[in-house]
Amino acid sequence: MRECGPNEDQVTFTTFSEPRAAFELQPSGELTVTTDSDVYHLGHDYCFRNIEHDGQIFETLRCCVPKVVPQVAGLVSIDNVTRVAFRKCCPVGQLLVVNRETQDFDCANSSVSWLPEVLHGDPTSLVPLPPEKAEIRAEGDFRCPQNAVPQYLHSDHNKFFLEANGHLLVDLYNVTLNPDRFCLDVLQSPSPKPQVIGHVCYDETERHTEEQFEELCPSESVCTRKCCAANFLLSNTYCIPATTSQWRPTFHQEELVVPEPDNFTLLYGRSECEGGHNFIFSRRVGEKDVPFLQVNGDIQVPRLNLTFKAHQCCIDSEVFYDKSTKENHVVETAICCQPEDLEASIREYVNSTLLTISFICLFIMLAIYMLVPKLRNVHGKCLMSHAAALFVAFFLTVFNQLHGVELGPGCDALGLMLYYSFIAALFWLNVMSFDIWWTFAHLRTQSPSQRSLRNRFIRHSLYAWGVPLLMTCLLAFFNYVPYDVIPKGAILRPDLGERKCFLSGKDQELYYFYVPIFIVTGVNILFFVATAYTLYQAEKSSRILNRKRTARDRYFTDIINASQGLLIFLLFIGRSSTRQTIRERFVELGRRGLIDSVTRRIRHADKNDEAARTSMPTKTTNTNTTVSSSATARKGSDNEAYQMTEKGGTDRPKGGDEQELPTDGPDPAPADCAC
Repeated sequence: MRECGPNEDQVTFTTFSEPRAAFELQPSGELTVTTDSDVYHLGHDYCFRNIEHDGQIFETLRCCVPKVVPQVAGLVSIDNVTRVAFRKCCPVGQLLVVNRETQDFDCANSSVSWLPEVLHGDPTSLVPLPPEKAEIRAEGDFRCPQNAVPQYLHSDHNKFFLEANGHLLVDLYNVTLNPDRFCLDVLQSPSPKPQVIGHVCYDETERHTEEQFEELCPSESVCTRKCCAANFLLSNTYCIPATTSQWRPTFHQEELVVPEPDNFTLLYGRSECEGGHNFIFSRRVGEKDVPFLQVNGDIQVPRLNLTFKAHQCCIDSEVFYDKSTKENHVVETAICCQPEDLEASIREYVNSTLLTISFICLFIMLAIYMLVPKLRNVHGKCLMSHAAALFVAFFLTVFNQLHGVELGPGCDALGLMLYYSFIAALFWLNVMSFDIWWTFAHLRTQSPSQRSLRNRFIRHSLYAWGVPLLMTCLLAFFNYVPYDVIPKGAILRPDLGERKCFLSGKDQELYYFYVPIFIVTGVNILFFVATAYTLYQAEKSSRILNRKRTARDRYFTDIINASQGLLIFLLFIGRSSTRQTIRERFVELGRRGLIDSVTRRIRHADKNDEAARTSMPTKTTNTNTTVSSSATARKGSDNEAYQMTEKGGTDRPKGGDEQELPTDGPDPAPADCAC
């Protein structure tokens, strides 16, 4: 495409951004573009390209059109001013560049000099700014004031003009900005024609308390507030200039549209919302969040059973892009202040505190399992996996509560990780329930091989990690599938990250989260009932003798309490066998660290003392151990309620009815558990 001439503007029309454009391509190749404000007959002087936005492809047209100069009555002539002051966004010797990582504007060194054109005179015309009359304020790092909304304007999309009096005219919105509300600069580009960027600031409306609202509202009037100033509308809760006509609110009697009351007064501003939180209610959020302005000024959200007083809310039109229709839409949006619920705040604080304690205890428990090898039998590895999944879920939940992740890709990723970790913890609990049932239902006289135990744990890891991964992948697929496949609002669409960093709707939470929990929990209950029946039969026939109570207590507490991090930790550390194993491990580690320092002393010790030390009884393990009532009587701790067996073999009791439960360490958890 050719470069545009001095009396032409390079314009980009797209089916995504404003102004909306319709392309009509003739068989001869000539093109006509129709917008909301004009019709352009471009002939053959144009080019097409496609741009990608939010995963969608949009058709874009670039062309040259005759320059249109807006007429401003009473504008001073450039000949009658000595200086035209304006602020440059970057320091002298630098121009704007696009940061590829942040997609924001940065300043970079450049030898290109640039001055803007100036709108002046009556009738109005556009002329280059003479260098001798240019007063450049180039402090750099321009930022909008705290109560102002920033926006970047591109000369190819939004027509704006520096006036001879130092103000900026944004022609599309018919808004004039004061000199302290904008800066101008040039974007570095291979094109010889400068692409001017305007960084502008729009003032927000005031915020009112309830008392201020009552003072502004005339007596016996129905008052409601417009969130933005006149000729402005909402865009993602920010106020931007509007290209449409003056907005008026729509009144309802419940959900039925009614005429505007005669005593209606429109105010401007938002609620101060002291001691509360602002909530957005709009059709763009969901069909259940549609607000209805009532004839008495209240705002009702009937599908959520919510009603707000007039002083709590503001309402305005909002423009948003609908992915399902691939079009921009304008809807009515209400921003309402919900006073803080003290009881809910206390409940949230207690919940966050308990979650924090839980994931800290889970971390300590995982660290102990990593330090003490004897605890890492198959059942211990199952419990470690369950605790690890819960630790991640609790940590992410607390992180989201403390930091409040904003809606977007990061929020979606957090929701997927939360879903996966909670479902994985659920399935590991199912594995442990199966382990308990299998252990008591299939008693063996010989210990299984290490290879068999390892393969069993691998199989169950594939089940407990793999099935949740498959469910999470399906959740992501249904969430990001195009809207023409699964419409917005359908139960099958999870709406992950729409209103919060998890499943947004109650129906979605029910089908994608609670239904799997109900199913797996039901299966766990069946395993528990089957295990209890097996123990009852064993007690009745006296096949397990005095060992059954310790095993039953330990597995019962695992099933009931494995889902709570703090309680898991207390039960884990509260077992005497676990404490004994941990003590032995740390004593062993301590002795290893002292060997080098005491070896020399031991070699020069007295021979009699050496003989006395070697004659002391040492701990031995009998290779063939049988269960007997006398052996049990001699052992006082619940750790010794199970008799250990070595790989050398196992003797069966003389009666022939009792069977050993082989283990690989002092932990009462059986080593051959089928978890």
